[in-house]
Amino acid sequence: AHSDEGAFPENTRMEVSAVTGSALEDVKDAAQDNTQEKVVDTVAVDITFYNQDGDRIEPASGKNVSVQMHSANAVDGDNHEVVHVEENGDASTVADADAAGASFRTDSFTIYAIIGTEAEYRTSFNFYNADGTLLGTQIVKNNEKLTEPETPSNGKDTDKFLGWSETKGSTKADWVIDYTQAVTV
Repeated sequence: AHSDEGAFPENTRMEVSAVTGSALEDVKDAAQDNTQEKVVDTVAVDITFYNQDGDRIEPASGKNVSVQMHSANAVDGDNHEVVHVEENGDASTVADADAAGASFRTDSFTIYAIIGTEAEYRTSFNFYNADGTLLGTQIVKNNEKLTEPETPSNGKDTDKFLGWSETKGSTKADWVIDYTQAVTV
């Protein structure tokens, strides 16, 4: 780390500690709430500055610190970013990263994490009755299974449900679903 001149008083000490265990899971959860992609890996550190009396301090107003983070092991994922997790648990993206590390400038210190994410492929299946009324929607991720929807009824004993179709208004069941098999999205 390198700070702007005047960011800290003389004899300021920086402490960097790895975030592990349940605290790391909390960081991963906070990061997940901040992104649309699936967080698959997280490396985090808690960066704290102390004055000569041992009191925790932040950079002076209007002053920044340049930080370089490097991971001993590559962070898994297709995309990487640096996330700052506030003491209240809120997370925000502060910079792009790569699997090996990141560089960024900041004026606030608590926990910083490099997260690795992957796109979470999903698709929606809408089930309609013959009138075109939506009966239900299922959103499935890759390799998840559809749940067999309830057989639609129009209240007439003379009508028989033939099955699902991909064509609105069709009188033929032309879409066969194997509810025991995972869906490939």
